[in-house]
Formats: sequence, structure tokens, C-alpha cells
Amino acid sequence: MSVSYQVIPAQSLTAEQESRWRLFRVANPAHYSPFLAVEFLKTIARSRPNCKVVVIQQDGQDIGYLPFEPQGKSAFPIARQINDAQAIIASPESNLDWHELLRGTELGVYHFHALVGKLTDQERSSVFATSRSFMCDLRKPTEGYLKWLKKSSRTIAKQQQKTNKLTREIGPLRWDFDNRDHQLLDRILDLKSAQYRRTNIFDKFSIDWIRQMLHDLLNSENSVRGQLSLLWAGDRLVSGHYGLRECKLLHYWFPVYDPQFEIYSPGTALFVELVRNSEVLGIDKIDYGYGDLPYKHKLCNVVTDSYRGAFCTSNLQLQRLRLQFIAYTQLKKIPAKETIKRVCRKVWPSWGAREHGG
Repeated sequence: MSVSYQVIPAQSLTAEQESRWRLFRVANPAHYSPFLAVEFLKTIARSRPNCKVVVIQQDGQDIGYLPFEPQGKSAFPIARQINDAQAIIASPESNLDWHELLRGTELGVYHFHALVGKLTDQERSSVFATSRSFMCDLRKPTEGYLKWLKKSSRTIAKQQQKTNKLTREIGPLRWDFDNRDHQLLDRILDLKSAQYRRTNIFDKFSIDWIRQMLHDLLNSENSVRGQLSLLWAGDRLVSGHYGLRECKLLHYWFPVYDPQFEIYSPGTALFVELVRNSEVLGIDKIDYGYGDLPYKHKLCNVVTDSYRGAFCTSNLQLQRLRLQFIAYTQLKKIPAKETIKRVCRKVWPSWGAREHGG
């Protein structure tokens, strides 16, 4: 039984294909992330009309889909670096070969930075690094997630004191967990942009399509949409979070706080209140995605693996990309890296724009 591959524009998916895509996700627990939803693809395609889909067929029937953005002979995840999960959307028992897919579509390489699911030994040879992914399963601890969290995290246990102090010194608190105001979204993105600049990280919100996509997701009435949560103290907006919501799962995407109120840990206060109101909000999982950061260990109770690397038709190209990754990783370890980052960002302010599709 031969397998064939067809590349189509994302906008050309039929209703039957979209339905099949959803069935594949339901059958595969590794595909829980909203970044793998066809609804996410459709929203992205409005801002990124070059989005494509590899339709994988066997005996005339669709058996898998791979969404991607082309750049010459290279393929990248849709939404580039702000996409926190990549995979071929297919049933868990399918044995689809990445290298055959590339050859069948005349692509030379597929770059991934958060590949999910089980890998074969051959696929592992294309992995440059393994990263842990973190989730808060609010249903899991028998005594209740918030009680478990207060026992396991000193930061959370002390947060109520800081929150009370914020109320006394700044003003009464007001929570808004699902705001649809686009001006307030821009305020939150501006705060996040300022944080990126302070820490010499490329400001991804300086790229027009990324901002537009976040506004499109906030407008969405699909099962995948943006959720803007805000914390006010008096008349001051002290923290916010823009997440990606699908049914009962909230992907924790872009949290930020006003640095003037740092001593009160308003970002943690917002997270705690989200958890406290999770049942009313219809949330039972909060996904923190990939990235082995200390605070995720304190908050999360489910850990899985994700992978960074590249599938290539040329072994020479694979080794070149691997060496580039190793060199970049070593550069990040040098003692003066913060000074170098500051200088590089000043000299090349757009450094990093290309990998974000800018």
C-alpha cells in the first residue's frame, strides 16, 4: 500500500478533512495542545496566507496532516517560534516517516523546536536537544490542586500576604478573567514588549502579523481562541496574561506584570486566582508548554518531553544544522553573555526577527 503526499494551501482544507483532523487529535493523547488544532491553523492562515498543509494519503484516504510554513525548500511550524507544539496530525498507531514525507513533497528540511509524541530511533537521530514540557492538571491532587500547590511551593504559600499588601497599599483588587477589549490587549502586549527590551530579548510583538494574529484569536468564536485575563488594583492595571484556550485547557502563553508592582508578585496573584476560579471558568488543565524553567517545576504536576531539531533529506545539512545549534548553545553559556546580548541588541535591534517570520 503506497503512501502519497500532496501540498495544499491551508485555506483549501475541506470540511471533511477538518473533521478527520479533529478525529485524529481525539484519538492521540499526545496531540492535546491547541497549537495542533485545525482551528488554530485557520486563524493563523488569515495572518500568514502562505501556510500550507501536507495531506498524507494511503489508498486515496487521508491518514495524516502536517501544517507548515514554507521558505524555499525549508519548512517551519505554523506561527514559527510562538508555536509551542509540533507534530504530524495522525492516529497514534500510524507509522509515518518524516524523511519520506520530505522527499514526497520535495522539501529539504523541516525545522522543529517543540516536537511532541513518541519518536522512533531513526527520528531521534534528528533531535538536537530534549526539553521538558509542563502542565498543571487541576483534577489530579486528591486534596485539590491549590492546597497541593500551597504545600509544595513556598512562593504560592506566601502569595496571599503579598496580595493583601497590594490591596492595602494600591487599592481594591478587581479580576477580569476573559476580557475581549482589544485596547487592553495592546496594553498587555506593550508591557510584554517592554519586558523583552529590558532583558535584551527580541520583541516578537514588533512583528505586525504576530500582533494581528493575537487580535484575531481574541475575536475567535471557535473552540480555540485567545483568553485575556487581567488584575487591577484600584484603577491600576498591575498584571495580565494572554493565553490560548481550547475547551477546558488553557495554554499559559504570555504572562506579564507592571514592574512598578514587582514586590507584590502580581503575576503569581493572577495565576492563583485563575486556579481558584478554574471550575467556574471551565478550566481543568493549565499547560505551561516546553522550557525547563524553575518556576514551572514548582507549579506543575505533569511533565512530558518535547524535542528540538530538524528532519533533513541530506545528512550533510543535518550535521551542519546540528553544529550551528551546538555553537549557539555554547555561546549562551559564556560568562559575559548578558553584556554581549545587550551590545548585539543595540547594534542589531532586529536580530531574531527572521526566525519569527518577520
